[in-house]
Amino acid sequence: MTPGVKVKDALFPGCQHRPDDPCYFFLPRRSRLGTFEHPRRLPTGEWPLTFLCLRHERSSVCSLANIRPEAEMLTQGRPILPMWWIEVVCAHESCGRSQSIYAGGTSDWQAIVGRILETEPQVPCGDHYLVWREELIRHEMLPHDPPEL
Repeated sequence: MTPGVKVKDALFPGCQHRPDDPCYFFLPRRSRLGTFEHPRRLPTGEWPLTFLCLRHERSSVCSLANIRPEAEMLTQGRPILPMWWIEVVCAHESCGRSQSIYAGGTSDWQAIVGRILETEPQVPCGDHYLVWREELIRHEMLPHDPPEL
């Protein structure tokens, strides 16, 4: 099958190891992040947001300025990877703050939580960094295709 090209909104968290290889993640059309259906309509939802790049083990606070159109190569059998909403309660002594964080790059939740627990990425939480504990992490997949009505 000949690949087609479609333009979708993508989030660029600002991390990259080479200028010609930036990290970006396609945004679902409808999710907690808002609605991305028309290029002239600004999304509503949880902005700014904290995005976790597991490739570079860093978190970034992203605003609407981090969104721009990106070409998506459409080939048969190659879905766009979902984004994930992660709610985590900080396990730091006497903290207990709840934070919403977003991540992407894989459709395998166990790979994401494994990477988080292995690298313990630094996410600001008051006057300290978030302390990760698996039992204090909840998640939800944000798929790219809207649910069938």
